[in-house]
Amino acid sequence: MSPSPINSLHILFGDTLLSGLPTAKKDVISIAKTKNNYTWASIEDDFAIRDLSNSSGHSVICGYFHFSRPNQLIRNITLERWDFINGVREYCKETSVEFSETEKWFDFGHINSYFQSKANFTTQRSFNELEITSRFVKKSSSNQNKIKAESNWFKNIPEDIRFYTPHYLGDGIDSNGSFYYKLEYLYNLALNELYVFADTPNVVWSEILNHCFDFIEACYKYHSSSPISSQLDTNSLFAEKTNERLSVYMTNKGFSIDDQWDFNGQHLSIKEVLSDCHPYLPKTSSPTVMHGDLCFSNIIYDFRTNCIKVIDPRGIDHKGNITIEGDEKYDISKLAHSIIGLYDYIIAGYHTTSINWLERKISFSMPSMVKHTQLQEFFIKSVEDRFGVLPLSLYAMQVHLFLSMLPLHDDDKARQDALFSNAFRLYTLMKGIES
Repeated sequence: MSPSPINSLHILFGDTLLSGLPTAKKDVISIAKTKNNYTWASIEDDFAIRDLSNSSGHSVICGYFHFSRPNQLIRNITLERWDFINGVREYCKETSVEFSETEKWFDFGHINSYFQSKANFTTQRSFNELEITSRFVKKSSSNQNKIKAESNWFKNIPEDIRFYTPHYLGDGIDSNGSFYYKLEYLYNLALNELYVFADTPNVVWSEILNHCFDFIEACYKYHSSSPISSQLDTNSLFAEKTNERLSVYMTNKGFSIDDQWDFNGQHLSIKEVLSDCHPYLPKTSSPTVMHGDLCFSNIIYDFRTNCIKVIDPRGIDHKGNITIEGDEKYDISKLAHSIIGLYDYIIAGYHTTSINWLERKISFSMPSMVKHTQLQEFFIKSVEDRFGVLPLSLYAMQVHLFLSMLPLHDDDKARQDALFSNAFRLYTLMKGIES
């Protein structure tokens, strides 16, 4: 018995994103205007491929197609020696095709258009507002104290640390009364994108991490004994903050610190986890210049100049004081939560998480890659050699970070469940080192 014929075929190129797909049920091809000079297929000249470098706002095929006669399309492509565009051109000679112009086309298939599309298609947390142009990023928020703290950090860091930041372009008050500041827009990739989505060799990663370590060491040069700095102790940044936020999370979820959890077959309680981590938390604090949120999504790497740029500093301490200073080990811990904690994989959805809240049972797994395992080993050894932070301390700080961030992710329950589960994973890794 022969298979039923396919009545229609929709195609969307993997490197393109449209604001909306055409609703027409007949044959349709999406087009968009562009001023870039790549050899896209244009609708003029019977779909001829041509150089668009001298055109202005030329209409080109932008990656979405709907064909009502798939078998005919396949035949045309086959006759054209598997040349897709030539096959489409022949198809259009035989079939009436509608051209539908899309208002927003994000092309990620070429290096220049990738960064332009990335600038126009931004994601940000609910309390932030970003305006991105080809020249600057303007950041504002209803949480004005947070934005003022970030702005203050960029304005007041020592001169040699500014090498590691985009150019600061000033601040002000919007017409709606919101405080804002501006930075130059950098056409580079953030490290979380490289770590999760790119096949970057470890020899490159080791170079990138060494630049991150150089930044931390540059911050370490600036110690302070100011009254505000004395409040920025290790206990505030780890144990105290964790206890406060974890209490909110447990109340919302309806469980206690003593409840026993079955994590991948191991029986643990949050109380036990925190108790076992406590001896390995840093006991001393030496306030220095601190970024405060040095995770991969806040570090940009420029392959051309082989340097990093940091964005989105904390600029505020646990007590709400605006300051550029903080605990010297906190930035290392935040960097580790991307490398060891695999935070960016969780944000990207690369995890398998199942929680039975009634039975207190967790099934959780993360992707295992030899490449990242090797990089994690390099990171752990480098941190111990350069900063004297032991592996057990790194893991203990990771557990606290993942538990303390839980209330901040209540907008996505699946992600929040994964972050909660990951704290148990990191704890079991810590216990493995301990034994």
